[in-house]
Amino acid sequence: MKLSSQKRKENVAEYILFMWQLTDLLRTVKFDESRIRELLVDPLKLPETEAEAELQWYRDYCRIIHEEGKEQGGFPFITLYLIGELHDFHQRLLKEPDQDTYRMLAFNATPAIVSFREKVPQQLANDMEYCFYALYSKLLMGMQKKEISQQTADSFAEIAKMVGYLAKKFGQFERGEFSFKED
Repeated sequence: MKLSSQKRKENVAEYILFMWQLTDLLRTVKFDESRIRELLVDPLKLPETEAEAELQWYRDYCRIIHEEGKEQGGFPFITLYLIGELHDFHQRLLKEPDQDTYRMLAFNATPAIVSFREKVPQQLANDMEYCFYALYSKLLMGMQKKEISQQTADSFAEIAKMVGYLAKKFGQFERGEFSFKED
């Protein structure tokens, strides 16, 4: 899928959130191929061969969801793997001598992460997963037009700033535009 590939190249955090949203959308339409075509492929007005390739991408993604047993909830391994990669990158960035900006963003986001961790009923693998669950919760709340307190909005903003910076540095690292001093 073109949009998915583009998001992955441009911003890994946006890609993860996009894939989570897509996963929930596919669940909503019960993985029905005709609904997927109607809602996600036909509006693109692609030539038939490109439309078929796009639909095949959705078929493959649905197959992954089914194979991983994620039809009812949870998110595919690829997104959780990327969050793990971001967590490792986060740990390295915190130790990097010239990353005072990132350390300050992480420091500012810590109270929000701790607060969110206390509210989530299940145990997640690491703080980065809590960050993504928080950001996805904010996205869902916005789509549902739910009001949030100023304190909650501020917490989401701190997490978003940290994850945004992290994703930017991660992209630079993948493109060879950033390297760690120890490498």
